[in-house]
Amino acid sequence: MTRSGSKRGYDDSDYYEDDYDYYDKKKKRRSRRRAGDVISTIVIIAIIVILLLLVADAGFREAVKNIFTPDVEGYREYPEWAVYDVQRVITVTPQSSSFTMEYEIDIPKPEDIPNSTDPWLQDVRSIATNPSANEIKKGYPGNYTWFLWNETDASSQRSLSITYSIRTESAVWDLEPSDSGTVADVPKWLADKYGNRTKEEWKILPAHSQIKSLSDQLTGGKITIYDKLKAIFDYLNENYDYVTARTGEPKYCYETYNLRSGDCDDQSVLFISLARAAGIPTWLEFGALYNQKQNSWGGHAWVRAYIPYYYGGGHVFIIDIVNDHFLFRDAFKFSEWESDGNGSHLEDYYHSTGRNFNYDEYYNTLSMEVSSDTIRISESGRPVEETVPGFEGIVGVTAILIAAVILRRKKRS
Repeated sequence: MTRSGSKRGYDDSDYYEDDYDYYDKKKKRRSRRRAGDVISTIVIIAIIVILLLLVADAGFREAVKNIFTPDVEGYREYPEWAVYDVQRVITVTPQSSSFTMEYEIDIPKPEDIPNSTDPWLQDVRSIATNPSANEIKKGYPGNYTWFLWNETDASSQRSLSITYSIRTESAVWDLEPSDSGTVADVPKWLADKYGNRTKEEWKILPAHSQIKSLSDQLTGGKITIYDKLKAIFDYLNENYDYVTARTGEPKYCYETYNLRSGDCDDQSVLFISLARAAGIPTWLEFGALYNQKQNSWGGHAWVRAYIPYYYGGGHVFIIDIVNDHFLFRDAFKFSEWESDGNGSHLEDYYHSTGRNFNYDEYYNTLSMEVSSDTIRISESGRPVEETVPGFEGIVGVTAILIAAVILRRKKRS
């Protein structure tokens, strides 16, 4: 039966069913839209919360970094910065109760080291000596100031101390091998001072037959200075053991070469001898290093190396042989002096003058604060590559996601 006056030409039941389906579908679409709006709002809020946590909370950033960082065996972690108070205690003791002693102790005064970025590799905040030391200038690199204690007629032990308050930063230099220049690109004055193939500097002997032969073997097939330095670095890491023996001064480079072992000074002297035999400017830097496991400081030596860029200019980089750091400086060390290419100055650094006395020193950690943000260094001496996006990338991705959600909502409204 058709309904009288009906425009659709079907019975009442068909009309009402169709109408019901229409409004039911519309209701369901509205319900889905409201659910989608709720979900998109939650997504936006979650993204903003995550972004704020990444900005404000170092622990959350570290957790995210752990998720995205590849699982690399043997890596070590270093804080991005460290602030510490360290006391260095020096004792001078008569060799015999029947002798009086005469001594002159000189210790370099650490200096600030600017960084090209933010803000300092080394910020020396205060230094105190006890008893008060004289401060003298010496014509060594950087015109360093030295602390000086001396006494001419002492019959009992003397205790001298320096308390350092320093902030240091870890530094990662992202130099690609292809950016490196060659030996021909090194400025002449720098080559003469630190890269002379025949010049002797106390125990650094680049012209020694064993040293020259090994250097030629390791670097002869390499073109860039980066590749030559890395070849020497890898060879020492793979073939030399770290063995410490307190003798007061480092071994000659050929002694370490033959022993196949040595401490930080010994291996740095050998590395520099091999690098200079290849014409690469390298020299020693001295200071102190913090041992995380033992919570203690000790004297340390490492290498500074100049690498020119193929497009002009160059930079001085850090290589720490015994700690497996290649073009990386960690925040757990502070610098007090670097050699100037003069062998007598280098020898003088290792020795105090006087008679009838014994010399000893140790360090006390008074306080230590470190950054919760860390840098991971692989067994090869280079930073572990991380796939976690940087802050700018996170901001960009977040902005795109939020914009996409807003546009989608506008389009549906």
